[in-house]
Amino acid sequence: MIQPLLFPSETEWLAALRSAFLDAQATTLAQQQVFHVALSGGRTPAPLYRSLAREALAWERIEWWMGDERHVPAEDPASNGRMAREAFAAAGARFRFQPWDVAFPPEEAARRYAKRMRARIGNPPILDLVLLGLGNDGHTASLFPGSPALAITERDAAPAPGPPPHPHRLTLTYPVFDRSREVWFLVSGREKERMIRRLLQSDDALPAARIRGPRQKLFWRRDG
Repeated sequence: MIQPLLFPSETEWLAALRSAFLDAQATTLAQQQVFHVALSGGRTPAPLYRSLAREALAWERIEWWMGDERHVPAEDPASNGRMAREAFAAAGARFRFQPWDVAFPPEEAARRYAKRMRARIGNPPILDLVLLGLGNDGHTASLFPGSPALAITERDAAPAPGPPPHPHRLTLTYPVFDRSREVWFLVSGREKERMIRRLLQSDDALPAARIRGPRQKLFWRRDG
């Protein structure tokens, strides 16, 4: 079950997310050495990232991963990694970011990311917190309706087709999301209401609704 949390403004949405993030960080670091967080791409989470970059986080004990990536050069404006680096710019070198290896072909880039996760997190890798979006078509990360990536059960990262103009993508897979300790959907806009209803009803026709992690929350700001 997904716990829905509704906010009328970005200010209240950000305040709730900051507080929840600090709580998750404290709980995790009381039990282990490193807090592993997977970031979402797109425009919606950028204000949260800019806000967190100014927080007194336990930066030296956080590693930041990327839930999915477009297979474009690292400095391309469409790169999720570039967006994350720019949004966290105020944190400087404290932002311990693990980007996808986009210099390699998609299959190799996915293999390398999965290998790095196993080396740095464990085998299998269990992320402490995953931040995800929700597309107008029900996709999340780069798991799109009808994608062959939806059926992957034996890999932690994989190439994934996406719509133009960026048909070549990389994504973490359901096994990773299902193992994660917490999954938060960050959503903005009234136009997402129908998709949100379907997500909360566990409509498996939506890729986002197929995640089976035990602790899921929806942070929805309706003014976005």
